[in-house]
Amino acid sequence: MSRTLAQAMGEFKPTLPLAVAYSGGADSTALLLACAEKWPGQVTAIHIHHGLQAAADDFERHCRAFCTQLGVPLIVRRVDARPAPGQSPEDAARRARYEAFRDMALEGHAQTSIKTIAIAQQADDQVETLLLAPVLAAASTSRRAFVIVGLAALVAVGWSRAGADGGGVLVVLAGLAALALLRGEIAPTGRRVGVAVAAVAAVAGALVVLDRVAGGSSHVTRAAGSGPAGLVDDLTRRLDISWAGATQSLHTALLCLAGLAGLAVLATRSPRRAPVDAFLVAFAASLVVNDSPVDELVWGSLGAAALWAWASASERSSERRARRASSAPAPQRV
Repeated sequence: MSRTLAQAMGEFKPTLPLAVAYSGGADSTALLLACAEKWPGQVTAIHIHHGLQAAADDFERHCRAFCTQLGVPLIVRRVDARPAPGQSPEDAARRARYEAFRDMALEGHAQTSIKTIAIAQQADDQVETLLLAPVLAAASTSRRAFVIVGLAALVAVGWSRAGADGGGVLVVLAGLAALALLRGEIAPTGRRVGVAVAAVAAVAGALVVLDRVAGGSSHVTRAAGSGPAGLVDDLTRRLDISWAGATQSLHTALLCLAGLAGLAVLATRSPRRAPVDAFLVAFAASLVVNDSPVDELVWGSLGAAALWAWASASERSSERRARRASSAPAPQRV
């Protein structure tokens, strides 16, 4: 079962002073903010510069600017994370990172005397991607299912205190709106499409407000607190992180290309099936709001394939029932 940041922080009893491993991403930012608020003056941020990506210097500058704004000291360590022959780039970077953390803990940094190093790990980054296919499949079966399943999915995905990323609400809303349009529940006129887009934005805003009031910790909630400029900055940074993650090695690039190829095949197959097309619309939104493209593309392509198989099987079953019904003998009137 996933826990909220508030729950995790309530159970976290570090020996102070404390250092937070800070990459500049949403998860480490949330942890740094929470720790700085709970233990003011006792927290230092550590940023590991792997030197593997063209955007690594930009990440460091972002971390420096944010820590200056927050009033938290920042230590930057540059490491040699080049992989050895036969070693994956991810493993090399992880080993170099943890080696740097260990060295800092052992040496006792002169300025901070660090006793504990906290590392953020988020288990639910792809929750909306994993839920998307079953949600759209169930929602496509009837109007009642559309309403019930849609609302349940929005609450589970959009409310970060339920264990998910608040940005995922945009993904689910995009999929549900597309499904309604494609199935003919709403005639796709220009005006109605505009209303649907406005409704998505309004519901997303309402859920962000509720999440903020309830003490949620999603990156969308935090960015929204800074107004439109904060949202634009958050989106731009996440796109930069996504591109860097997708191109950091040949391995990750090939995984992303394989996922894209699978999605492209499904996007061009005939006949068209509304749940699959709605999934593709929602998945496009998911690539924008998430910064883990490898997981998104791999799980997204698998989810789309499973949804296609389900829609095909459901359509064949309906056709068989229709044929049996048409071939049944008419009742004889006595």
